Amino acid sequence: GYRIAQVRVIFLIPPKAVPKLFPSTFQPPQHLAYVEWFSPFRVPNRDHGLHKVSRIIKNGERMASIIPISNIHCSVHLIPHFGPVAP
Repeated sequence: GYRIAQVRVIFLIPPKAVPKLFPSTFQPPQHLAYVEWFSPFRVPNRDHGLHKVSRIIKNGERMASIIPISNIHCSVHLIPHFGPVAP
């Protein structure tokens, strides 16, 4: 299934660093993304049909990963929930 993540940065590992970080038998993906994860999809809201998601926080830190950009399927729009007073 799909998961929602916020892409914070797209980068590549400099070619000079690859042999220092990986065994010679492994070729890492050329482009990588640092992403911060959101909760899995839940049942859509019955009023507007949208899914509610929130950032995944563990021990006060946002859950994050480094993934190949080939794992990114498409972009999505996230609408913030401000509460009774918008900042």
